[in-house]
Amino acid sequence: MKKITLLLALLISSIGFSQDLLLGFESGESGGLTGAFGGGAYTVESGTGTNTTQVAKIVADSAGEVWQGTNLALTSNVNLSGTQTMTIDVKSSTAVSFLVKINGGVNGAAEAAAAVTHNGDGTWQTLSFTFNTALDGKAAAANGEYANFVIHAYWASSATGFGDVTKDERTFYVDNIKGPKATVPPPASETLLGFESGESGGLTGAFGGGAYTVEAGTGTNTTQVAKIVADSAGEVWQGTNLALTSNVDLSGTQTMTIDVKSSTAISFLVKVNGGLSGAAEAAAAITHNGDGTWQTLSFTFNTALDGKAATANGQYANFVIHAYWAAGVTGFGDVTKDERTFYVDNIKGPKAGAAPMDPEPTDAPATPPSFSASNVISLYSEAYTASATLSNVSWDDSVFEEVTIAGNKVLKVTGTNFVGMDLDQYLNASSMTHLHMDYWIAKDFQAGQVMNPKLSNHAAQAGETSAIDISNPINSQDEVKNWQSKDFELNGDRGAIKQFLITQAGFSGVYYLDNVYLYVSGTASTENNKTLGFAMYPNPAKNQLTISAKESISRADLFNVLGRKVKSFAVNSTNKTLDISDLSSGIYLVKYESAGKVGTAKFIKQ
Repeated sequence: MKKITLLLALLISSIGFSQDLLLGFESGESGGLTGAFGGGAYTVESGTGTNTTQVAKIVADSAGEVWQGTNLALTSNVNLSGTQTMTIDVKSSTAVSFLVKINGGVNGAAEAAAAVTHNGDGTWQTLSFTFNTALDGKAAAANGEYANFVIHAYWASSATGFGDVTKDERTFYVDNIKGPKATVPPPASETLLGFESGESGGLTGAFGGGAYTVEAGTGTNTTQVAKIVADSAGEVWQGTNLALTSNVDLSGTQTMTIDVKSSTAISFLVKVNGGLSGAAEAAAAITHNGDGTWQTLSFTFNTALDGKAATANGQYANFVIHAYWAAGVTGFGDVTKDERTFYVDNIKGPKAGAAPMDPEPTDAPATPPSFSASNVISLYSEAYTASATLSNVSWDDSVFEEVTIAGNKVLKVTGTNFVGMDLDQYLNASSMTHLHMDYWIAKDFQAGQVMNPKLSNHAAQAGETSAIDISNPINSQDEVKNWQSKDFELNGDRGAIKQFLITQAGFSGVYYLDNVYLYVSGTASTENNKTLGFAMYPNPAKNQLTISAKESISRADLFNVLGRKVKSFAVNSTNKTLDISDLSSGIYLVKYESAGKVGTAKFIKQ
């Protein structure tokens, strides 16, 4: 009877709108889990029962944050303009309530939240939820199109904020997130370059031979057109570069058109390049039958020609015409040159709107610990007195500027391969043992991504004599689009540090940088520990470590000697016993917050 009632409720709630599958966690889907936060484990595995394909498994950790959860990218955008109701399949053996959110709103659609409750009978249930209540400070009602989804593992059915939520150990499964799928209208084709007088775009440079000029047209194309005279004595890849008057957006479709006139049958190659945010160059072939008339020919960037990407995807500012090509080939090696003259006009495609904005952080990195002046050298941080002034070098391919994020000044770095920062004086860092930096990467994870710092030492004060090169690979999506706090052990000469560099290794994009400083390990926050009345025992510890302070400790994070966070605890008390039984033997730091201050202390795990 219970299941029939549930089915009826769902049928009633779904009247007036369709529920389309937006994310099913299947292999090959474009969407899925994109990054966990605040603790817990979020994985995809094979399902059971009525949901036997891939499902998301959620294991909440009561030692983590009360707002812990995971971000998800939907395979298709959801349109909540007409209804705010969606459904999700849930399985749990204990009664649970959790919070879901919709974000990544198109055109600024406001983030919204809704609660989901499962009765804990151990079966898969299709549960509906409606974004129509102001939960966790979000908009009362969703309205518009959204690309992303969030699952918070904890919630209380009657709560409006996380302050009223109690954590427990829980495992549950979710699958088949559904809602009204947003329809994407086909992009309109607009003229991106017409070779007219006064246009901002046009021919920008020929290469490899041949002649490329603009002249008056004839027939149906009587205004300005481009005349291409190929030279068989030139290179087989000869051609010309063009700047489009308006950028083309090939994110949704890869098809464009061009007007061509030729009195002989020809094939030639075109390319899009100048991609924004690293959009890959792509190529396509065009064939005219040689009847001497103007023809509007379409072409699609969906084949890997001349070693370029198989599919164009993103926005592009530039266009290339190669005078020669052969139908059916993939490279210039199989192309024969002849003497040919042909004309092109009216390059058209979906015109791009404003350039896409790179994501940026909405929060500040963690407050650095306190050091005595002799135990820290600050390159950039509001937490310490700067030891030098930074300026951009002339020989890198990136630039940086100071911006304010969440009331905190940080450096925004924009570029491709590496950024170089010159110090206005030589710094003797011989006594420093570690380098620290916080960073926030705006570009999605891809294999080979790095964020490698380097300290350039100029012992003779006349150029680099040695350097400390540090390897810092980015390993997963969890390490981007959120603040990363890293500490690196220093080895090598550092008596005259004059430059600080970061290598990004060709992964063009934007990242943010803060709290770059060198320090002496084990000397942080001793004064704060005394002021706050911080105590920790036993030390060495085997399975449990108790921490206490005069005022409430809000949270405590444990770091290994490499500076990597290994455990996190929500404390909210003046005294807390931490479970460290799963840690390997070694030396660790506990970093805690109390009374608005940050302290650190070292302990040994037996």
